[in-house]
Amino acid sequence: MKFHKCMSMAKSSEHAAGPFLASAYRIRQFVQEKSLTGRPHVSLWLCKTYLVPAGMYGGQVWGTEYLRHGKEFASDLQMCHMSFLKSTLSVKRTTTNWAVLRECGHEPLQYYWFRSAVKLHNNPSTWDVHLIELKYCDDTRPESQFQRAAEQHRRLVAILKAQRCSKVSLHVILMGVMGTIYRSHTDIPLSKLGLIYCKAKKLTKDLNTHSIQHATKIIVTNWKLGFHQHNANGTGGVSFRNPPDPN
Repeated sequence: MKFHKCMSMAKSSEHAAGPFLASAYRIRQFVQEKSLTGRPHVSLWLCKTYLVPAGMYGGQVWGTEYLRHGKEFASDLQMCHMSFLKSTLSVKRTTTNWAVLRECGHEPLQYYWFRSAVKLHNNPSTWDVHLIELKYCDDTRPESQFQRAAEQHRRLVAILKAQRCSKVSLHVILMGVMGTIYRSHTDIPLSKLGLIYCKAKKLTKDLNTHSIQHATKIIVTNWKLGFHQHNANGTGGVSFRNPPDPN
């Protein structure tokens, strides 16, 4: 399962379309090799047995994007499913989707995603919970910030464990305000999340650059607000003619 950098669930659905189409191709190939093209019920049975499960991996997470009413045919996977069914029945692509599903005895994939999401929600013993928090700290005193983060989430961790979650892990990732990257508080937590060294380095560098840029904007905006306020009151002085050094 893959996530988009903007946490777009639709991108995960697009990624799952690859195995789905591969399964559809193998079913068509099997039907042709066994000379079963004149028996559409065989293709429909194979579709429900092999094709639908291929579009279920991680569906209880990214499938929530399509569980709302009116989104039954919004995903790429569902359109691939409908294309397979229509080609099996040898009907036009403009044929009503609901009529095709009814004729084939199939349900929309939304039904399977909803069922898997309900099973996941009702069975917390299968949950592997990871709490991730990124914090900035003094470059020479990261331990105090780490202890505060652990204390802050202690009650939440206890609640999740009381719900019989199989595993609850707290990952506190610390970075120095001047861009310091710690081995025990930055590199190791990121490696536990599956990031290799070069990707962890790039991520921490991007986060540090991002934070400095936004901190600079906040400082400059604060200076401009103070400058205009003092000018309106007629108390502007030399100290307001130049903004402070962001560093």
